Amino acid sequence: MARYEHLPLYKTAMELTVYIETVVRTFSRYHKYTLGTDLRQQSRASVTMIIRANSRREKLPVLADLRERVEAFQVLLRICKDVKAFAKFEAYAHAAQLGKTKGGHRPNPKDPKNPTKTIGSQSTIGIPNNFQRLLAL
Repeated sequence: MARYEHLPLYKTAMELTVYIETVVRTFSRYHKYTLGTDLRQQSRASVTMIIRANSRREKLPVLADLRERVEAFQVLLRICKDVKAFAKFEAYAHAAQLGKTKGGHRPNPKDPKNPTKTIGSQSTIGIPNNFQRLLAL
């Protein structure tokens, strides 16, 4: 089985998951058991998907699913902010920043800092840098 503890993406996802677990404790009862549960499940599932992608030979399908999950997680964070589930804005800002570094954004494929790689017959255009590091393993 491939090692994943050293991956920056895994470390960031774990940091986000632990942070979400602590922040959800401060939610009101209603938000804790509705939105908080969804946040916690999404963050834990993202960590699991990173481990799964790292152990697969064909990483792109799992990474595509992970990208969708991260985008859904970011939408859920925005909903929590809008309904004022977070006790402090700083808690939302920190979680949103960790969510972005986790790979929820897409780089510009024409940017020279993000060269296109081809792995087998699959191109990595549009895959965030953290995902490209996973693909290189």
